[in-house]
Amino acid sequence: MLSVIKKGIVSALRYFGYDIVRYKSIENSISRLKKDDIFSDSYGNRYERLAGYRDLVVPSWREMFLPQSVTSLEKLDVSNAVRQVAELSKLLRTFGYSIAGKDVLEVGCHDGRNAFAMAKSGANHVDAIDIPTYGVLQKEDGEPDVLSLERQSQYLHQVRMLSAKAFNDDSLVSKVSFSDLDVTDLNKKNAYDLIVSWETLEHITNPRKAIANMFKALRPNGMCFHEYNSYYSLNGGHSLCTLDFPYGHVRLSVTDFERYIQKYRPQEVGVAMNFYNHCLNKMTIRDLKDACSDTGFEVLALLTWQDESNLAIIDQIIMAQCKRLKANISIDDLISPRIWIVMQKPSSSP
Repeated sequence: MLSVIKKGIVSALRYFGYDIVRYKSIENSISRLKKDDIFSDSYGNRYERLAGYRDLVVPSWREMFLPQSVTSLEKLDVSNAVRQVAELSKLLRTFGYSIAGKDVLEVGCHDGRNAFAMAKSGANHVDAIDIPTYGVLQKEDGEPDVLSLERQSQYLHQVRMLSAKAFNDDSLVSKVSFSDLDVTDLNKKNAYDLIVSWETLEHITNPRKAIANMFKALRPNGMCFHEYNSYYSLNGGHSLCTLDFPYGHVRLSVTDFERYIQKYRPQEVGVAMNFYNHCLNKMTIRDLKDACSDTGFEVLALLTWQDESNLAIIDQIIMAQCKRLKANISIDDLISPRIWIVMQKPSSSP
């Protein structure tokens, strides 16, 4: 009976795009990695560097260093966007809500696939926003200049046009509007019925302000949905900030993190520190709940898609090192690579 239940859980997680088998293989493989050096932090803690660890946790990390090219993309695969929007539709239905007929804001739209998928699902209109700065900071050292921002903006425009073509429905273009806008600069009131994001919330440097702006932009009874990859999860450092031992990005202070990058990845220092300082926030689940309640949102659901295999990696020492730098971190933060939150603006809100 237990084996049947376990198979059912694995199947359910795969439906939502999460493959627990791959992470099980990571757990089993870590112990076999070669230890190639010891790094000591400012507190005297010693960390064994594991050769090949970043390849296990973020297999595609080298893609961050490849140049962007629209010419290599003849047609974008929109199946994942369609699946994500279908997931969202099913989730909203449990609260008696729907995408159909709604004015929607997507935060962090990137190539626009999800925005077009929502339009395809019946949204009245989708405003899709993103910031070219984010893309530039992942590729270049230093502050983005006007030229680099223009190039990134043009690249995103071209990729979004490819996304539109992939849906084979010309009517969708008129239902989606794109803007280079940071959600922390959003200045709208009672404009949307639904605000959504995928893999974006962890990259907003001022999430409290973003959540407050989203609250103002929603109409009474409006809904918010966000799916994100928490900074504190095993792969929360993403490609540029995943170090060479478990939870390295969470266990090291800012100073020690930069010293580590300088010592072991000198060619990545500029872009890695850009990403660490400007593209990742250090928001825990507790921080998120507090920001939502303080703003006035009612949290209807907070679903943590946990990876139980990570429990074999975490011990008392790792937990203490994490808590030293972030007191309200929880085990849920560490073992949940995907988090969903659904919140609603009360009907009595102005």
